[in-house]
Amino acid sequence: MRNNILVLLLGLSFSAACSQGDTQRAASPQKPSPIAKVETGNISKTASPPQSVQSLKVANICLGKDMKATAAAAEAAKLIMARHLLSDCNRLGDFLTTTSEIDLSGLGLSDLSILAFSQSLKKLNLNDNRLTSLEALRPLIGLQNLTVERNQVVDISPLAVLTNLSELGLSGNSIAELSAISDLTRLSVLQLSRNRITDLRALTKLTSLRILSAHSNDIVSISPLAGMTELRFFNVQGNSEITDFTVLSKLSKLQNLDIQGTGARDLSFLAPLSELQELKLTSILITNYDAIGSLTKLISFEIDAGAALFPAQKPLDPMLLAKNTGMQKLILINQGVSDLNFLTTMPTLKSLTINFSPLTGTEALKTLKELVQFSCSNCALSHVEFLANMPKLEILELGSNPIVDHSPIGGLTQLHALGLYDTDLKDVSFVAKLPLLEDLILGTNEIADVNALAALAKLKRLDLSSNKITDISSLANKEELSVLDIGSNSVSSVGVLKTSPKLVNLDVSNNVSLRHAELLSSPSLEFLDVRKTGLTDCAVLSDLVKLRELVMAQNELSQINCLAKMSQLTLLN
Repeated sequence: MRNNILVLLLGLSFSAACSQGDTQRAASPQKPSPIAKVETGNISKTASPPQSVQSLKVANICLGKDMKATAAAAEAAKLIMARHLLSDCNRLGDFLTTTSEIDLSGLGLSDLSILAFSQSLKKLNLNDNRLTSLEALRPLIGLQNLTVERNQVVDISPLAVLTNLSELGLSGNSIAELSAISDLTRLSVLQLSRNRITDLRALTKLTSLRILSAHSNDIVSISPLAGMTELRFFNVQGNSEITDFTVLSKLSKLQNLDIQGTGARDLSFLAPLSELQELKLTSILITNYDAIGSLTKLISFEIDAGAALFPAQKPLDPMLLAKNTGMQKLILINQGVSDLNFLTTMPTLKSLTINFSPLTGTEALKTLKELVQFSCSNCALSHVEFLANMPKLEILELGSNPIVDHSPIGGLTQLHALGLYDTDLKDVSFVAKLPLLEDLILGTNEIADVNALAALAKLKRLDLSSNKITDISSLANKEELSVLDIGSNSVSSVGVLKTSPKLVNLDVSNNVSLRHAELLSSPSLEFLDVRKTGLTDCAVLSDLVKLRELVMAQNELSQINCLAKMSQLTLLN
């Protein structure tokens, strides 16, 4: 669970304009057609306009009167009615045949046949359903924006006739063949990430593309991009077989490029890309970084060593970035950085991550007065007085450093998230001065007294694992607390948690004197870890009926009848 909290802590708020993930443009539900007012003598009443033939066909599917329609189609009708607050099937018919935008994401749809009559549609969101066929979309030739991400689609041939499309999202499916979209020359945005694509040649004629995301596929060559001179955003992260990037040198309008996890070795192709603003790399194979020195407009730069435990044989020289004086987000992970003087040229920097950097000095950090996020885990830091010069910090992660004095952190009153995992911490009194804290990681330290936490009313996620804590009464009335890890301590009583109604994730593992019955005071729990807590009869947990994950390993249980009521359980250890 500690890793989950770390992810939350390091989830930076400085995301790029075009994210690595897939752009989602959810359409807003439309109101049903207006009702006409009719005058009859002195009596005023309302009457619906006559329904079109197409509208009646939709209504018949909805009512189960169309014998050719599947049960899944009728179910889809009911789900759409509920999503868009339509009172009856006639209103559904009017809505679907006249609306220009519709959001059907996350409804669990498997049948789209009811949309065959929605020929006024311009924008359609079908993300996060259970779709395997797009056949019903063929008649929707007016579509301009279509997203069908995170479904189960293999065949996209029905899309070949949708020549008015300008934006298409197909990420998160099982697509391998792209020939069906080869003539959709009006496309400016194309999302193909997380599929089974190996070949991009079908995209050769799509020269109007401005955004192309194809990360997490099996692509071998990007040479088909040669004519895409309008491209601004390109993401092929995780396509490890791509080694030749020379074609990118011709795409002079590129502003955002992500080639992390590819086979890039020589970065010479970057030299002509003077408009680049955001760049992501993996250093493990790179041998020539020189072209980075010619880039001057970068506002976001990220490089890591991939899965390597040690820095690359030839890590980046960060001085190559010194000309980018407008840099706002900088991530240098496992690059062997020791000298931070290059940072003095980046006064507007707002987000800095330099994890796994054996720093020899911190003087340059004092110049970063605009920082809102700073992460320096495993940086050999012993003193953190420089933090006094970072008054705007909201997120701070300093895990695995031998810090001598933590008290300067108490002056960072804007902090929302703080990570001090494995930092030789004993006295946490300084956190009482941080009233805005929502995420706090204090695991693997030597903490015994956590009374200072009583002052933190906004805490949502707290990690106190692997310490010397016996009493958690200071956690009373933490009404926002949803995630708590007190594993590997000496806590016996957890009754105080009854005052945390939003608690859904609790780790109390390796607290051998735990009073298990007190866990029932947290009926909203969805995740519970009670391994190695001396549990002999799990019946005491039987009323925790909302549990989805339960870990009871390393106890002395003889039976598990307690599971009978736990109908939502998906993971049991």
